[in-house]
Amino acid sequence: MSILRIKSAVNSKIDPRYIQFLTLELTNYGESFEFLLLGYAPQGPIYRGLYYLEQGGTFSSSRIMTQYDPFDLIIVTNAPTYEHTGLTLFAWNDGQHVAIFTQEDAIREY
Repeated sequence: MSILRIKSAVNSKIDPRYIQFLTLELTNYGESFEFLLLGYAPQGPIYRGLYYLEQGGTFSSSRIMTQYDPFDLIIVTNAPTYEHTGLTLFAWNDGQHVAIFTQEDAIREY
């Protein structure tokens, strides 16, 4: 199992005050796996889904509404390592693309 976590905080690299919603792309560069995508904000869950990603496949999420609140985005896979998982997170504010974050910005766990 591997875990990628994106955590926002005021005055950090991922500052929620400028993020109205997110879209996410997850790409599989290794063997097929399943993953759980969870989004949390202070008011509770903002997104949750269980998906299958085949080898070489890409998953694109719908809008994940953060409404400028702090959020955690967690991706839990049944892959043995996160080394073959590509993450691209697009941040939007008032319909304008404002930032891109990748797996390099994520907290990684096994």
